[in-house]
Amino acid sequence: MDLKTIKGTGGIQVTQTENEIYISYKDNKQIVGVTPATKNQIAYMSGTAGNSAEATPLVRGATGFNYNPEHNTINAVVRKYREVGFRFGITEVSGGSINDSTRVIEFNVDPGLHLGTRYVREDQYGPSGPWGNTWYIDVDQLYISQVPLAATPLGVSAPFIKINDVTATADTFEHYFGSGRATSFTLAIKGGSNKPRTDGKTCGIVWPQNWIFPYRENPILTTGLDVYQFYSLGKKDSEKRTVWYGVPLKSSSGTDIFFPTY
Repeated sequence: MDLKTIKGTGGIQVTQTENEIYISYKDNKQIVGVTPATKNQIAYMSGTAGNSAEATPLVRGATGFNYNPEHNTINAVVRKYREVGFRFGITEVSGGSINDSTRVIEFNVDPGLHLGTRYVREDQYGPSGPWGNTWYIDVDQLYISQVPLAATPLGVSAPFIKINDVTATADTFEHYFGSGRATSFTLAIKGGSNKPRTDGKTCGIVWPQNWIFPYRENPILTTGLDVYQFYSLGKKDSEKRTVWYGVPLKSSSGTDIFFPTY
């Protein structure tokens, strides 16, 4: 068989000499139109946007990889952790301060940001760094450290908490974790009991509406250590929020966390 002609399309350049054929990218070997991206990031062709022979190839980013033109090498950023956890502090509190008048500490949480692959290039100690899969909140200790006039022990002036899922509704589960995946995290909360205080202060809603528990009920927090595991398959609710299913693992003995008597 005699090969007659090779034609380059879609940014491919073909150069033919007497005995050889060179195939290369135009425009300094960059793929145009892939955003967001920075110089020397790696992209690859994977699948097509359609079923026909003329379907456009899909360009995907290779997270954590970049090209080093000086050494003509590919660098990879890889992280792994075992039994790594994150302790919530004032940085995770909505507005960066505690409302002493209500004694409700509001925490802002974006699960996908801190669990997914997007963190791989982030500073591990920065605000967008990884949290691991075990998260811990010591409600009373945080309150005492941030409120100068807090009594110790707190007694009737113990604080409450509220958790806000601040994930953007436009964000997709696949964007953080890839398609066909599931993920989970464990949340341990010490203190923050829902029980009304004798000074008249009461607790509002603790959990985000897209964090779903058994019986479709919101469990209370007890005076001890409450531990929950949350998992998600990427399902969205009617408000386009990612649904997380909560499973109680541990609470104070003798307390009905779903149907309390007070």
